Amino acid sequence: MRRLWGRSPLAFNVTMLLAAGIFWIAPHPPMTDLPQHAAMLVMLKGMLSGTFPWAGMFQLNPYTPFLLGTVLALPLSTVLPVAASFKLLLSLAYIAFVTMAMKLGRQLKSDPRLDWIFLIGCFGFSYRWGFVTFMVAAPLALYFIVLAARHAEAPTHSRAARLAVVGILLLASHGLMFVFAWLVGFLMLGLSSAPFADRLRSAWGYAVLGLISLIVLMLHHLGSAGTESFVTSTIFPDLRLSRARDVLLFTVQPGDMYSDWPLVVVILLVGLLAPWLFGLRIAWRRPIQLAPLIVVGVILAVVPFEALNTFFLYQRFALFLPASYALIFEADSGQPAGPTSWLPSGTVTALLALVCWLAMGRTGLYAKRFGEETRDFDAVLAHLEPGRRALSLIFDRESAAAKNDMVYLHYPSWYQAERGGLVEFSFAAFAPQIVRYRPDQVPVIDTVLSHQPEDFRWSTHHGERYDYFFVRSRTALGENYFAGAACAPVLITRRGEWTVYERGICSAIR
Repeated sequence: MRRLWGRSPLAFNVTMLLAAGIFWIAPHPPMTDLPQHAAMLVMLKGMLSGTFPWAGMFQLNPYTPFLLGTVLALPLSTVLPVAASFKLLLSLAYIAFVTMAMKLGRQLKSDPRLDWIFLIGCFGFSYRWGFVTFMVAAPLALYFIVLAARHAEAPTHSRAARLAVVGILLLASHGLMFVFAWLVGFLMLGLSSAPFADRLRSAWGYAVLGLISLIVLMLHHLGSAGTESFVTSTIFPDLRLSRARDVLLFTVQPGDMYSDWPLVVVILLVGLLAPWLFGLRIAWRRPIQLAPLIVVGVILAVVPFEALNTFFLYQRFALFLPASYALIFEADSGQPAGPTSWLPSGTVTALLALVCWLAMGRTGLYAKRFGEETRDFDAVLAHLEPGRRALSLIFDRESAAAKNDMVYLHYPSWYQAERGGLVEFSFAAFAPQIVRYRPDQVPVIDTVLSHQPEDFRWSTHHGERYDYFFVRSRTALGENYFAGAACAPVLITRRGEWTVYERGICSAIR
């Protein structure tokens, strides 16, 4: 890592470190799923220590394919607040992603002047939605691909063994990330210049990894009965022509897709044109360099939005699109046979640096404004007793500050993460989570209600189980919203669009 950083311009390293600091700007970053991951971490700590009051409703899941993010955050949370633990983890993951992308670039002999492009992709779709385990596993996936590239060009048994070890770790870190890296590595093996007999003999490592992944998948599903994500859903791809446009936006847009579109167009154009402005050419003579982009392109083109109740399947892989695009260009050999540069190299580098600063500055500004916007929630949280069971009823999920129309979807889970207790809807309803509901304890509070709180019914959803009801709405609840309660919940605090109701004393059931 030191050798890589030492070869990079000071401006590049400073930009990378400042970008890693974006996660620290707001008290709670504007990442939709992050509150659920924080709540899951607190639940895991309580389960392991035997201090979680609702432990009888849950079970640990040793076969989770989303292990790395939570396991790394666990020791951090013993010395840092939960939110700070995830901020530090995400900052380190960002630096590791850029570093591994640079390492892969040197391995594939791509042009180092394009390293600036590696800085951009982490603040797109996955950041907006808060896919924490996916983002934390991304550097490990790139390291797997680095090892795969070395093994493809000079296959040895020791490299195959190292690849297998990292592959198993990646499988435990994130199942989708494992599939992606495995496909890239296997394609690299097929496209390498090594003798065919050597490539054929070295393919055993990928076969072993594939077999292990199938076994883990079977064990995972055997223990998934009764949980929400065991339901089979559509696996048909979405082939709309608009996908190409949307995918480009997913790479650089931390907020809603069509906000600040002139700036987005500038960022995309400079990123796309920079290799050509440098006078670089695609490495057709070394097709192994094209492997990451081929796999990313296929995923973004044909993989469906949803399968087996896992959502945003293809969108999240926009994280790798800028880096895989930069990797397909040969390093400038200085030979006159290469294409002619359109602009001086320093000018193109300055343009790349400028769009990076614009992109990061915009993302940081969104985070700052979001932090100011969430002060109302912080005030509400301080007013509540810790350790209660709560229900999240979010009618208005949009943040004007973060330009994110879903960021408040799970935001009340910060109560569980920072004040103890239990907030539902919970990601524990999904089978892959490290802590999940026991099959006979899965609540009727599901993803449908989290998106449609107007469908709440006291008797159907067992309103008597909850002490607090978190409501975010620009308008007051209808007077019959809690109809059926023996004693209507009482409004105990309101700040801005946030309102919290407490269960009536006359229906005190816990």
